[in-house]
Amino acid sequence: MDSIKKKCFRIKRIKQQGSAALETIFLLPVVLMIFYAIAQYSLIFVSIQMLNYVSEEALRKSISYVDENCYYGGACDSTELKDHIEQSAESLIKNYTGSNSGRGSLFGQSLDDNLSINIDSDTFCCKVTIIYNYKNKPFLPSFGLPVPDELKSTAILNL
Repeated sequence: MDSIKKKCFRIKRIKQQGSAALETIFLLPVVLMIFYAIAQYSLIFVSIQMLNYVSEEALRKSISYVDENCYYGGACDSTELKDHIEQSAESLIKNYTGSNSGRGSLFGQSLDDNLSINIDSDTFCCKVTIIYNYKNKPFLPSFGLPVPDELKSTAILNL
Protein backbone atom coordinates (compact mmCIF):
# COMPACT_ATOMS: atom_id res chain seq x y z
CA MET A 1 0.00 0.00 0.00
CA ASP A 2 2.78 2.37 0.89
CA SER A 3 4.57 1.69 -2.35
CA ILE A 4 1.42 2.57 -4.32
CA LYS A 5 1.10 5.89 -2.48
CA LYS A 6 4.76 6.67 -3.12
CA LYS A 7 4.33 5.86 -6.81
CA CYS A 8 1.26 8.14 -7.10
CA PHE A 9 3.11 10.91 -5.29
CA ARG A 10 6.05 10.58 -7.72
CA ILE A 11 3.72 10.75 -10.70
CA LYS A 12 2.05 13.91 -9.35
CA ARG A 13 5.46 15.49 -8.68
CA ILE A 14 6.62 14.72 -12.21
CA LYS A 15 3.50 16.39 -13.65
CA GLN A 16 4.14 19.52 -11.52
CA GLN A 17 7.73 20.03 -12.63
CA GLY A 18 8.19 23.24 -14.60
CA SER A 19 5.02 24.90 -13.38
CA ALA A 20 6.98 27.56 -11.48
CA ALA A 21 8.93 28.37 -14.63
CA LEU A 22 5.73 28.77 -16.63
CA GLU A 23 4.19 31.02 -13.97
CA THR A 24 7.34 33.14 -14.00
CA ILE A 25 7.31 33.40 -17.78
CA PHE A 26 3.69 34.58 -17.79
CA LEU A 27 3.85 36.89 -14.77
CA LEU A 28 7.29 38.49 -15.16
CA PRO A 29 6.32 40.76 -18.10
CA VAL A 30 3.24 41.95 -16.19
CA VAL A 31 5.27 42.72 -13.07
CA LEU A 32 7.95 44.51 -15.11
CA MET A 33 5.29 46.56 -16.92
CA ILE A 34 3.79 47.60 -13.57
CA PHE A 35 7.23 48.72 -12.34
CA TYR A 36 7.80 50.58 -15.61
CA ALA A 37 4.46 52.37 -15.28
CA ILE A 38 5.30 53.33 -11.70
CA ALA A 39 8.64 54.78 -12.85
CA GLN A 40 7.03 56.61 -15.80
CA TYR A 41 4.29 58.25 -13.74
CA SER A 42 6.67 59.03 -10.87
CA LEU A 43 8.86 61.04 -13.23
CA ILE A 44 5.81 62.86 -14.57
CA PHE A 45 4.52 63.71 -11.09
CA VAL A 46 7.94 64.89 -9.89
CA SER A 47 8.23 67.11 -12.97
CA ILE A 48 4.79 68.62 -12.46
CA GLN A 49 5.66 69.28 -8.83
CA MET A 50 8.86 71.03 -9.92
CA LEU A 51 6.92 73.17 -12.41
CA ASN A 52 4.39 74.07 -9.68
CA TYR A 53 7.20 75.06 -7.36
CA VAL A 54 8.90 77.21 -9.99
CA SER A 55 5.73 79.03 -11.04
CA GLU A 56 4.67 79.76 -7.45
CA GLU A 57 8.14 80.84 -6.32
CA ALA A 58 8.58 83.08 -9.36
CA LEU A 59 5.46 84.97 -8.35
CA ARG A 60 6.51 85.09 -4.71
CA LYS A 61 9.90 86.52 -5.59
CA SER A 62 8.39 89.22 -7.76
CA ILE A 63 5.68 90.36 -5.34
CA SER A 64 7.73 93.50 -4.58
CA TYR A 65 7.26 94.65 -8.19
CA VAL A 66 3.45 94.55 -8.04
CA ASP A 67 2.02 98.07 -8.31
CA GLU A 68 -1.19 99.60 -6.98
CA ASN A 69 -3.14 98.78 -10.14
CA CYS A 70 -3.26 95.17 -9.03
CA TYR A 71 -4.93 96.14 -5.79
CA TYR A 72 -7.86 97.73 -7.59
CA GLY A 73 -8.50 95.11 -10.23
CA GLY A 74 -5.98 96.35 -12.76
CA ALA A 75 -3.52 94.17 -14.60
CA CYS A 76 0.19 93.73 -14.20
CA ASP A 77 0.97 95.13 -17.60
CA SER A 78 4.33 96.43 -16.54
CA THR A 79 6.98 94.89 -18.77
CA GLU A 80 9.44 95.24 -15.90
CA LEU A 81 7.27 92.97 -13.76
CA LYS A 82 6.89 90.39 -16.52
CA ASP A 83 10.63 90.39 -17.13
CA HIS A 84 11.29 89.99 -13.43
CA ILE A 85 8.87 87.06 -13.15
CA GLU A 86 10.44 85.37 -16.16
CA GLN A 87 13.98 85.91 -14.84
CA SER A 88 12.91 84.51 -11.45
CA ALA A 89 11.45 81.43 -13.12
CA GLU A 90 14.58 80.97 -15.24
CA SER A 91 16.89 81.22 -12.21
CA LEU A 92 14.73 78.80 -10.20
CA ILE A 93 14.80 76.27 -13.05
CA LYS A 94 18.59 76.63 -13.29
CA ASN A 95 18.93 76.13 -9.53
CA TYR A 96 16.66 73.09 -9.62
CA THR A 97 18.46 71.44 -12.53
CA GLY A 98 21.93 72.55 -11.42
CA SER A 99 22.71 74.13 -14.77
CA ASN A 100 25.32 76.83 -15.39
CA SER A 101 24.16 77.68 -18.90
CA GLY A 102 20.71 77.41 -20.41
CA ARG A 103 17.82 75.90 -18.49
CA GLY A 104 19.52 72.58 -17.94
CA SER A 105 17.96 69.18 -18.25
CA LEU A 106 15.35 67.26 -16.36
CA PHE A 107 15.61 63.44 -16.33
CA GLY A 108 17.93 63.56 -19.34
CA GLN A 109 15.77 65.86 -21.50
CA SER A 110 16.87 69.39 -22.33
CA LEU A 111 14.55 72.12 -21.07
CA ASP A 112 15.87 74.81 -23.43
CA ASP A 113 13.52 74.11 -26.34
CA ASN A 114 10.73 72.20 -24.59
CA LEU A 115 9.78 74.53 -21.76
CA SER A 116 7.77 77.70 -22.23
CA ILE A 117 7.04 80.34 -19.61
CA ASN A 118 3.92 82.42 -20.27
CA ILE A 119 2.93 85.43 -18.20
CA ASP A 120 -0.66 86.54 -18.60
CA SER A 121 -2.25 89.59 -17.04
CA ASP A 122 -5.68 89.68 -18.67
CA THR A 123 -8.06 88.40 -16.03
CA PHE A 124 -5.95 88.13 -12.90
CA CYS A 125 -3.32 90.33 -11.41
CA CYS A 126 -0.61 87.99 -12.62
CA LYS A 127 -0.80 84.46 -13.99
CA VAL A 128 2.28 82.38 -14.73
CA THR A 129 1.96 79.23 -16.81
CA ILE A 130 4.89 76.91 -17.38
CA ILE A 131 4.45 74.20 -20.02
CA TYR A 132 6.77 71.29 -20.81
CA ASN A 133 6.13 69.65 -24.17
CA TYR A 134 6.13 66.02 -23.05
CA LYS A 135 4.93 64.66 -26.39
CA ASN A 136 8.13 65.73 -28.17
CA LYS A 137 10.58 64.84 -25.41
CA PRO A 138 9.25 62.18 -23.01
CA PHE A 139 11.44 61.11 -20.11
CA LEU A 140 10.83 57.44 -20.93
CA PRO A 141 9.22 55.83 -24.00
CA SER A 142 5.52 55.35 -23.29
CA PHE A 143 5.13 51.81 -24.76
CA GLY A 144 1.39 52.33 -25.06
CA LEU A 145 0.87 53.86 -21.61
CA PRO A 146 -1.49 56.84 -21.58
CA VAL A 147 0.72 59.86 -20.89
CA PRO A 148 -0.07 63.57 -21.23
CA ASP A 149 0.99 65.60 -24.25
CA GLU A 150 2.23 68.43 -22.06
CA LEU A 151 3.03 68.98 -18.42
CA LYS A 152 1.47 72.24 -17.32
CA SER A 153 1.64 74.31 -14.16
CA THR A 154 -0.17 77.55 -13.41
CA ALA A 155 0.24 79.96 -10.52
CA ILE A 156 -1.96 83.01 -9.98
CA LEU A 157 -1.24 86.10 -7.93
CA ASN A 158 -4.53 87.65 -6.99
CA LEU A 159 -4.45 90.64 -4.65
